[in-house]
Amino acid sequence: MNTSEFIAKIAAYVQKYAPQYGILVHSPIIAQAILESGRGTSELATNANNYFGLKYRKGRCPTSTGVYVKQGSEQNPDGSYASSVMQWCIFPDMEAGVQGYFDFINNSSRYDNLKGVTDPETYLKLIREDGYATSLKYVENLLNVIESYDLTKYDVKTQEEKRMHKVCIDAGHYDKYNRSPGVPEYYESEIVWKLHLLQKKYLEALGIEVITTRSDQKKDLALQSRGKKAKGCELFISNHTNAVGGGMNEKIDHVAVYHLVNDTTTNADDISAEIAKLIAPVIAECMGTKQGFKVVTRQSNNDRNNDGLMNDNYYGVLHGARLVNVPGLILEHSFHTNTNAVKWLLNDANLDKLAKAEAECIAAYLKRGENAGNGAETGEKAENEEKHVEEVSTPYLAKITAENTDVRAAAGSKYKKKTTVKRGEVFTIVAVLDGWGKLKSGAGWIWLADTEKMEDAKKEDPKESASAFPYLVKIAADVLNVRAGAGLTYKVNTTVKRGEVYTIVDECEGWGKLKSGAGWISLKYTERH
Repeated sequence: MNTSEFIAKIAAYVQKYAPQYGILVHSPIIAQAILESGRGTSELATNANNYFGLKYRKGRCPTSTGVYVKQGSEQNPDGSYASSVMQWCIFPDMEAGVQGYFDFINNSSRYDNLKGVTDPETYLKLIREDGYATSLKYVENLLNVIESYDLTKYDVKTQEEKRMHKVCIDAGHYDKYNRSPGVPEYYESEIVWKLHLLQKKYLEALGIEVITTRSDQKKDLALQSRGKKAKGCELFISNHTNAVGGGMNEKIDHVAVYHLVNDTTTNADDISAEIAKLIAPVIAECMGTKQGFKVVTRQSNNDRNNDGLMNDNYYGVLHGARLVNVPGLILEHSFHTNTNAVKWLLNDANLDKLAKAEAECIAAYLKRGENAGNGAETGEKAENEEKHVEEVSTPYLAKITAENTDVRAAAGSKYKKKTTVKRGEVFTIVAVLDGWGKLKSGAGWIWLADTEKMEDAKKEDPKESASAFPYLVKIAADVLNVRAGAGLTYKVNTTVKRGEVYTIVDECEGWGKLKSGAGWISLKYTERH
């Protein structure tokens, strides 16, 4: 195996066993294996699976299967070397060799000071002082290895060192803007400025890093530029209150949350829509609006980014957020043309309560599933997450209520999108995790906020009793391209027409593979047949 393959393999075993022995830092141990074994090519590594130069001590390493005899050398304090024939541990394979390393240091009290250490340099200095190695430049050489191969990426981060979730918050307007026609002391710009600072306070208290689009309430910033400020964040929020024309209107008071328009080239729109569906009812309940809430989106009539696709956002702040691939939301906190809503928002205690509720909703979404995995983009982690899953004692039927909802490889929007299901379709839920439901068919997980529970699944749901593939679809577009791969970047092989029916044998990111082998079609423009 080459050096990269060797490092990846040895690192995986180090990460597996280190926690079991109370060792919290991994990079120095991986570096030891690289240096001691010549990147897996030394005599001991090749013939004895001994990657750490472990000398044989009876009973010290239970995974050792014998003794390997060869000459070795040690460095004296004056820099000279002394060589002699030495006995070394033999291990049956690499995994046993790595476990042997941890047994070696665990079964001697002299190395107890290594437990709990999180700094690579401290670990190396301690282990050398403990007598593990005699090389005068042992620490220096290993630190060079760590730097050369960027090994700190394998280290476990402390809670403080972990990358914090990051949100960008925008106060929708500046200075004195959008005055209520019926309550003259109310300016939308002033209220949303106060609100966004409270949101910031509560999000930071919940461990979320927050940036704002402007530091001066009296200065404006172009709409698109505000959205672009969110680059590198996980979420962009622009705060507003709505208005109707013609003065005050006491009948209209609903909350409206705008999310990114549907876009098959990213999953930022999916995340945006998920959070919108969560936060809209929170705002409405907190404000007590009579009309409840609406979760909406608005598409531009123009190709704003000139990519040939009509999938751009009408609102400039959301367009800016999408340009930097960040999920974006506009939160319309009822109407400043409604007297009750205006008076509610002018109350500082209410505004504080609102900001706290919104912050808790956002933080809960961003942090959900953190104990279940580390953000793998494929379904590889799904099996590992089963221990966190709450099995449903009685499986039940769930009906899709959203226009479209994604089926993902595991419970979370960070996981790979496997397919999309549509409004009205019914599925059997057999387990739940962090607001996601596991489909009985094994196709993946769906966001339960996009469903309504029907009844206990006492009878087999016909859609779920069969395997996920193959199935039939009818073309719903006048003309639909068949591409060489699952995506718009692949060449067009041929076209199909409205009403034609095809068999789908596989799915990837919203695309279906035709049984004929002709290529892939976008399932967005099909109907189940």
